Amino acid sequence: TIQGPPGICSCLTPSGDAFLTSRVGPIVGCETLTLQGLPIDDLLLTRETEDNMIDLAGNAMSSTVVGACILSAILTCVSNLKAAPWSSRPSGGVASVAGPPLDLDVQGDDILEHHTLNLGPGGIQGTVGDMLKESKKCARMCMCEGRDVVTERQILVCERCKHTSCVKCAGRPEHYYAMYTSPRTAPHSFINTMKRALATCIHVCGLSRKSLDQLQGDLPAGTERIWDKWAAVVSSVDQEYFTYLDTERGAVWRMVYRGGKSGARLELTITEHHAEWLLFVPPQGELSKFFSQAVARMRVSPNSTDFMAGRWEVIMPTPTTFTLTVQGEGDLVDSHEARIGLRGPFQNTKRYSSLRVTLPSKTPTMACDIAGVYDLMENCDGACGIIYKRRSQDADGDEAMTDRDSSSLYLFLDPTKCGKVSEDPMVFAYTHHRLSSNETRSIIAHLAPGWRPIASNEPIDVKCMVYEGKKLDASCLSVALDSCSVWTSPRPVDVAPGCLQPSAVIKCRVSSSPCHATRTSSGNLVLGSETSGVQFAVGPSWTKLDLKKANTTFMSFAWFTQRITLPSDVTSWIPSGVKNPFTHSDRCDRCAPSLPEYIWIMKPGSNKEIIPLEEPKDAARYERAVKVAPEPLVVELRRSTTTSDDTMDIEMRISTNLSSIFHRAHALLPPTNHALVDASPMFSWRLVEYDPSADLEFTLARKEPVHEPYYIKSNKQDASASQPPNGRFPLRPEQLRSLQWMMDREDTDHQTNEPFIEEEVVESSVRQLGWRLEGKAERRVLVRGGIIADQVGYGKTIVCLALVDHALTRARENKASSSSSTSGSSSSSSGPSDVSRPNLLRDGRLVSKATLILVPGHLMDQWPSEITKFLGEQWNVLQIKTLTNINSLTVAQVMEADIIVCNLRLFSSDKYIRHFSRFAGGRHGIPEKEGRMFDEFYKKKVDYMKVKLQQLINAEITCKELLASIKEDELDQSYITQNVDVRHKHEVYKKGSLSGLQNNDNMEDEDEDEDEDMDDASKKRKRPASKGKAKTKAADKDVGTDP
Repeated sequence: TIQGPPGICSCLTPSGDAFLTSRVGPIVGCETLTLQGLPIDDLLLTRETEDNMIDLAGNAMSSTVVGACILSAILTCVSNLKAAPWSSRPSGGVASVAGPPLDLDVQGDDILEHHTLNLGPGGIQGTVGDMLKESKKCARMCMCEGRDVVTERQILVCERCKHTSCVKCAGRPEHYYAMYTSPRTAPHSFINTMKRALATCIHVCGLSRKSLDQLQGDLPAGTERIWDKWAAVVSSVDQEYFTYLDTERGAVWRMVYRGGKSGARLELTITEHHAEWLLFVPPQGELSKFFSQAVARMRVSPNSTDFMAGRWEVIMPTPTTFTLTVQGEGDLVDSHEARIGLRGPFQNTKRYSSLRVTLPSKTPTMACDIAGVYDLMENCDGACGIIYKRRSQDADGDEAMTDRDSSSLYLFLDPTKCGKVSEDPMVFAYTHHRLSSNETRSIIAHLAPGWRPIASNEPIDVKCMVYEGKKLDASCLSVALDSCSVWTSPRPVDVAPGCLQPSAVIKCRVSSSPCHATRTSSGNLVLGSETSGVQFAVGPSWTKLDLKKANTTFMSFAWFTQRITLPSDVTSWIPSGVKNPFTHSDRCDRCAPSLPEYIWIMKPGSNKEIIPLEEPKDAARYERAVKVAPEPLVVELRRSTTTSDDTMDIEMRISTNLSSIFHRAHALLPPTNHALVDASPMFSWRLVEYDPSADLEFTLARKEPVHEPYYIKSNKQDASASQPPNGRFPLRPEQLRSLQWMMDREDTDHQTNEPFIEEEVVESSVRQLGWRLEGKAERRVLVRGGIIADQVGYGKTIVCLALVDHALTRARENKASSSSSTSGSSSSSSGPSDVSRPNLLRDGRLVSKATLILVPGHLMDQWPSEITKFLGEQWNVLQIKTLTNINSLTVAQVMEADIIVCNLRLFSSDKYIRHFSRFAGGRHGIPEKEGRMFDEFYKKKVDYMKVKLQQLINAEITCKELLASIKEDELDQSYITQNVDVRHKHEVYKKGSLSGLQNNDNMEDEDEDEDEDMDDASKKRKRPASKGKAKTKAADKDVGTDP
């Protein structure tokens, strides 16, 4: 920061760009979320960009700083605080807002069959070297790829430092970019392969105090006390259980294992060139700096077939120091400070483009020889522009820069996360990428802190420090637990009639020791740690996990849940045996609550702008329903009875609530006025593995997805229609076949019409398990109409006009026969006629015999001409080209028309929208963006138009005359809600009302709800139902439909 002492800064805002001088880089998104006090471990940050995370954090540190002030004030004044008038709400704290927990009745637990789940290493195909090559194909090559995604954009690779980025994110530093042409694969398959190859529970041994003391050797003077404390901490890891925690994808792959008692961390790091195990111990007070790096490591041979094979070496806590020589070579170039324009002592400063590093005759043991010539890479992303790459040697011993060196060695400035800049060292390492949270770098050697390259070609002696590794006699890793008990359903689960009866799919039982659970005085088990702030108590009865907040809890079980495989008979679509999963009505307001209604109010301080607002009480009802909706996937925990050796087991049960996901899918089906083929919709489900990159597989090859070819059936064998009654020219045989097909599609009584299948799919994913439950609702309806897809010049216009002629002629004949049958039955009376005016409206809409033809503006003259040419003057044709034509229309003209030809572009013009809004009782236009707000606003307008339409009929006037009669004070009053008090919303919470959540009044106490959020997939209910997707399964013909 510019002002203030080091380490102290003001509030970080999303618009700011906080810069860490110690790292020479900005604060990243995850760090702002941490500063805000958000639980990073419980957030699934996968595809969010840096900007997304910074916006999510908001004003970082506001909750930690302001929150501390609020708590201090409350503690100071708590004795003087009085209860609020509405505080007589049900007991239970915040949880009472969402209602009591749902009483779930899990079915099918008694039919589960026992199996054994393998938790040991499954081996790999080929060698470790082959897996290293595969890791490169799916490693993260750009920050925008996140955890699971492979970007579809072109990847660039720096020819010098091997840094990669996509074309969009590439910028500064400039690098020496070239196109990356190697193939890439999805990370999901590599992650699954590594999970099967490694043991899920590892036992660490061989680090006893006796073994460490044998490696002590000759310690530098004054370090005996440090050794004693360091060895005591490291030996505490001996005989520790390490369980699989997570796989972290970055420039380097990391398979992370977590220890229980000590909190130690075991990592397997994988790059393109090597695989290495690293053991980390948490910092311990004054010894923190000695545990910033790994305390032990094991390099896996690329020729090995087992990732756990090899000899471990302990990394000494105190470095071995020697002196090497650094000499500048090559050209003098501007220093980093001079390149960025710093003045004063930095102006015109120089440095050499190459450095020659020479080692003395006697050096400590290092991972590799660091001697050689290192070339400066000015345009690469080194801190303070200090990054050098060692030249490789050819067969003749000459040194030359190469891009194909498989073991590139770098010399660069590696700043610490905190501390003085003068204490940042330059290091020798194989990697130089920016480290993510909790990631460390394997460093070969450190130069003296504070030393920087200078413009001198004289040899300079520089101190170098190496943390030597001393090999252990035996292997430290062994498989701690090779199997556990699993119970699975022998058949596809049944669908319960209600949404509170999930069906058990899988149950597991494991020992509580690898789960790092602690036992309380009451006999329960507690998962998690106090330092994480997230703990979960496991008792003797089943306790349901909140899947949205259970990320930390799932980490305790990742070591065996990642090995659970789905039964093969549930991965394909399974038809539901229940055609109607609803117990009381056609909609379940518990699983799929209806959206709150919109009300429209005048914007405060304005008499011209109207804004939408969800009705407060209805919005509260909806929010409560969303929070307590049953989850389609249910995960429960409990502890088993105590065994003979005084240990406890933990059981996990996973159930599917198929009725709940069916309810959600059914609620998304669009409202329809079509005839239903089946009275009840059809439901099906499946349970598949969750692969977030599956939908992006096609982008890996940089081409469009491959679909099955679509063939249009021939209609040569179809029957032919008769010639149109009023046609002036005969149709060709192929046109008559098309006409007959069109007439059949228009005929609702035609039995050969294939149904149109409306389909909605809802999914519920549990990423921690790697599962996704999908529920599908299908409804078969009969839809009239279609699309004429014949080739240009086929005569589609004439065929359409022939269809109109047939329909109008049939309607005229039916009307004539109906009139003749009723002409003799009219009764006479002595008084004047009392026959009322015919009702021209049906459901508020004008009933017209006319066929409406919408055409582009440039075809407005062509269609009337074609009608006259083919059908003559038989039918009354009405043209609507502009808004003026609409304003001059009367209801009588519309009712007399047989064919109406209208300009399609008219309805998207601003003038039409303004006239439409005013005609419907408002002075303001319709919302510009589509969505729920548009639909609600449009519905309000259409409802009010029915009143105006009746006025047009009664007064027999034009639209223009009616608009002129509307007074200004009448506008907007038809739908504006007066005197809205948003404070009424809390009344629903205060009283704990569950109105609207019951299906009917006869429902029992099972309607009590629990505080849980809906799954991500069900949030699609927020879109308008009319926007629901629909898929057709009709076999269309060459003149068929494409709904």
